[in-house]
Amino acid sequence: MKRIGLLGCGSIGTQIAIAIDTGIIPAQLTHIFDEDPKKSQNLLTKLKQKPMIVENAHLLSSNPVDLVVEAASQDAVSDNALSILQNRKD
Repeated sequence: MKRIGLLGCGSIGTQIAIAIDTGIIPAQLTHIFDEDPKKSQNLLTKLKQKPMIVENAHLLSSNPVDLVVEAASQDAVSDNALSILQNRKD
């Protein structure tokens, strides 16, 4: 089963996380991050399986994940994509 980190816990991120949590997407959501910590906490309350909230986006890929899903703004992508890719532990 794929282990997924989620960047962005707003509307789209929440729908992705719920789809994983309910088994619609066959994966395990292991780590989440949003620049607004309240959004991460709010998402956590909606899930049966509780992923770890990481302190910054760069930590998504330094944990054991197979995939980081981006559900954030274009700014979040440009600000974090390279460091997430460089942080990737294979």
